[in-house]
Amino acid sequence: MSKPTRDKELTNQAVINRVGFDSLLEDIFGLNIRAIKTIGVLFKAPSKYFKAAKAPDWVNQFTPSFRVWFGLMALLAALKFLYTSDDNAMVQAYVGLMEQLKTDLNSAHPDSPKDFDTLTAGKDLLKWIFVYFPFIYIPIMALLAVIYRAWTENLTYVTRLRFIFGTVIPSSVFTVFITIATVFLSASAFSFVAIVSYGAMVFLDFTTAFRGPYAHVKSTASRIGRSLALTATLLFVYVLTALIAMMPAFFMVLKNI
Repeated sequence: MSKPTRDKELTNQAVINRVGFDSLLEDIFGLNIRAIKTIGVLFKAPSKYFKAAKAPDWVNQFTPSFRVWFGLMALLAALKFLYTSDDNAMVQAYVGLMEQLKTDLNSAHPDSPKDFDTLTAGKDLLKWIFVYFPFIYIPIMALLAVIYRAWTENLTYVTRLRFIFGTVIPSSVFTVFITIATVFLSASAFSFVAIVSYGAMVFLDFTTAFRGPYAHVKSTASRIGRSLALTATLLFVYVLTALIAMMPAFFMVLKNI
């Protein structure tokens, strides 16, 4: 065997040996060890991440914020079997919504009452909301990067988009965990936990903004004000997306009942 051929085989073998658990995470969820590190930095020292976001290659240390966010959504979708069981608290909340809809429809049209399985309808509604949400959220966030300019720096559009998605990653991580945690909740506790969760998401967005993109602002009042403005804007986008996603989700359910 010639030396070049042997070197080539050794190189190919080295590449094969590097395909491990990190690659599996990338294959399944679009996440890898670097993405996990990125999430950790956004919780511990977000200013490092937002400083790196100004570099074209993220200083070769972090995963792009959009990729991390989309990977979290893929993870949430992949684990949906955990939180879509018939007795899950979140599912039951949507079943209750469909039961109310059934009652209202039958009250409005007593001569032609609707009879449909509210459990199936509730699960379908939840499924379609999860399907539509990211595809509505992404273009709204892309538009927000055009409109929102309160960064105290002259940033390019792509950098602003990186900042926006970077700010919501910690709250998105929390959303993944709290959604999966509904497995352990009772239906009566779900409403309370949902309200507390919204508060926690707002807090995480605020602290990430305060310690991340606005960490360099010397005036504490200005830093708090800008962080609150960004947090309120992101909350508005989240709620708006959820409301918009409900419309086609309801349509998909109603056409089948």
